[in-house]
Amino acid sequence: MIRKEFTKIKANGKFSQAGVDAEKQMAFYLKRAFDDNPKVLVLNNIRLNWNDDPAQIDHLIIHKYGMVIIESKSVTNKVIINERGEWIRHYKHDQGMASPIKQAERQANSLRKYLDTCGPKLPGGFFSQPTYDDLPIDVVVAISNSGIIEPAKGLKLDNVCKADVVPDGVREIIEDHRQEGGLLGPFTLHEDTREAICTFLIRAHTPFEKGTAKRMEPKSPVAIQRQQTKESSFRCGKCQGKNIEILYGRSYYFKCRECDYNTPIKQICQSCEGKMRIRKDRNKFFAECQACGISNHIYTNP
Repeated sequence: MIRKEFTKIKANGKFSQAGVDAEKQMAFYLKRAFDDNPKVLVLNNIRLNWNDDPAQIDHLIIHKYGMVIIESKSVTNKVIINERGEWIRHYKHDQGMASPIKQAERQANSLRKYLDTCGPKLPGGFFSQPTYDDLPIDVVVAISNSGIIEPAKGLKLDNVCKADVVPDGVREIIEDHRQEGGLLGPFTLHEDTREAICTFLIRAHTPFEKGTAKRMEPKSPVAIQRQQTKESSFRCGKCQGKNIEILYGRSYYFKCRECDYNTPIKQICQSCEGKMRIRKDRNKFFAECQACGISNHIYTNP
């Protein structure tokens, strides 16, 4: 399920635009693969800025057994990866580039530290209290479909592939974790925990603004949980009764169970004043602004 849509980023120059296009392409494949799967939560271009140390995550997958960070790279010609894991981009001539695998691994470490410091507390286990240090975070590097990957002989790179096959790779990662044995089984993020982490990260997202260095202060997970589950005082537009439920026709609306009146749902984003879309997750309903990356729990059907 897509919980944060890809947000268009202003590019400076053709190379920057190529990077944006690569992220947009990857977001498209993830949407097509997981938009109807409530067990796989997808957040696109999340930016966390904590302690003046920003971390830009192109795509983040939250699943039952951990997370996957996907780093999108625009490689339209050929990338060579030597036996030391160094990346060389071939464009008119060979040119070295920073390893996107190492970049994604650094993002994973930063994400663990940030969640351990300010994120929702993980439920306790039978014998110990799990921490985010225990959370499996796999990394995948996706290059453009037109690119060519040329690894050194004998070098195994299961986590580097073209964008169109990344969803299959994510499914394999999830299945591998599911099959992990042992007395206690694999690390598990239950549905409520996945939802709490997802909501927390969406609220913590700090869009990049040119010329600014906005610092993100730690937020209380308790306060965030209350904001997520607090019910708004919705009433029937005719009889003002509270015995209502949300149904779907051409759009979502409140149906009064007393007088049978239909009341439209209008939610406006307080940040950009744009119209928010309504998303259903079982009997819970969320108002979301894709532009601002905001998701608010507004109502639960009786």
